[in-house]
Amino acid sequence: MMQWIRSQRPGESGINIITADFVELGEFISAVITLNYHLDDEDDDYAT
Repeated sequence: MMQWIRSQRPGESGINIITADFVELGEFISAVITLNYHLDDEDDDYAT
């Protein structure tokens, strides 16, 4: 599942919500938070 999460992209044509009942396992939380940084990067691209 972690590989799938890391391959996702946020935004209008991407993924919006990821839910799981085992968030303590592995890098789940940090991987989901990292998706938000990708969204911020896309916003920066549109601003320039």
